[in-house]
Amino acid sequence: MAQPNPKSEIRNPQSLCWHGWRIELPEGWDPVRLEGDFAAGYALLTDLHRPRLGIKWETPSQRKLNVKKIVHDAMRDEVGALATAEAAEVDRGDRWQACSLFTEREPPGRDVFVGYSTISKRLLQVVYHVPKNGRDRVFADTILPALADQSDEAIQEWSVYELSCRVSREFVLQSQRLLAGDLSLSFAANRGRRLLVVRQIAVAQIALQRTKLDQWLRRQQSLSRKQYRPDKVQEPEALATDDGRKLIGLRGTMRRRRRFFFLRSLPREQVTFALHDEARDRIVIVQSSEEETARTAIQSVGWAQGSKA
Repeated sequence: MAQPNPKSEIRNPQSLCWHGWRIELPEGWDPVRLEGDFAAGYALLTDLHRPRLGIKWETPSQRKLNVKKIVHDAMRDEVGALATAEAAEVDRGDRWQACSLFTEREPPGRDVFVGYSTISKRLLQVVYHVPKNGRDRVFADTILPALADQSDEAIQEWSVYELSCRVSREFVLQSQRLLAGDLSLSFAANRGRRLLVVRQIAVAQIALQRTKLDQWLRRQQSLSRKQYRPDKVQEPEALATDDGRKLIGLRGTMRRRRRFFFLRSLPREQVTFALHDEARDRIVIVQSSEEETARTAIQSVGWAQGSKA
């Protein structure tokens, strides 16, 4: 389980890890919009009452790059020229350049951080909506210090809502399905020749009353039945996560149908695991074109929540 910042004022923090960015958030702040890809995107987080945080990133052209100018222009576009002149420079180490922070004098309003990451060569803009009932130090003292660009790590962390996993940097997020009680992330590498899907169903105690584990496995396989033929036999599996939780369930394989032999980019087979994470009361479904990749992903599922339900 990820350890919170010991100096954090946030109670029960949760991690949002998305396209290499990692940020620590108060409990109850959840994304309502997640758009874009690694190069450019946007995330909006709210609580039950109002928007709290906006995160925007983009990759500027490296031709004749002037980092200070693009940071200044981004800040000006967000808060205006007069407010940009009041923004303070922020030193965030050698992994960042030209970081600037504007703090709203009288709430309600917006605090804005803009900085350029030397790791991924992306411009990041974070907007904090200051509540009208008074200023707090959550943004400046907790959220910004925990903000990190981890895109250079060999193993990438992903965490959204209660679904979290770690995958190789080679795998790029292709799509996400973030429904209440049914979360999934789909990755691909090597131009689609390597596939990985990490899915989580909640609440397992209720879901398993309606649909048995072997049926959940078949349902996942059915999404690829046009190109693949599932084996009839499902084998029992018992795996352990990195933090010691036991996941018990089934493993099934699918083989590419003969009529698709000419599609060399289509993996020859896929393996699917359907497991019960009893400690977290979740069903974990992982499907991949490589068994070792699937097993490695399973070991990391739930890293951001551990045994919390």
